[in-house]
Amino acid sequence: MTLINSTIRTLSMDDASQYGYVHQQHQNCISYRLTKGVVLYVLTINSQQNYISFDAYMGQEQLDSIFLQGRGISEMVCNDWQTLTLIDLTSRLIQLFE
Repeated sequence: MTLINSTIRTLSMDDASQYGYVHQQHQNCISYRLTKGVVLYVLTINSQQNYISFDAYMGQEQLDSIFLQGRGISEMVCNDWQTLTLIDLTSRLIQLFE
């Protein structure tokens, strides 16, 4: 598993515009950002619509993206993904990029 030693914080609108990320404005949708080296990861969780999106950027270039919804989250991450810490969830999603 990829170890992450970074602070995860809520992605602000200023962050979103700085990196060219289209911030999702849905109800119950929260985006988080963290960096690992020169890569910016953006994790968006929408509990109302039951989806996760996970994007990797280098500068303003999008390197990769994952969108999982409903049962797909359980199949790709784990059945109890809602109980994972943000660090653990992010680590598991990064593994999907590798």
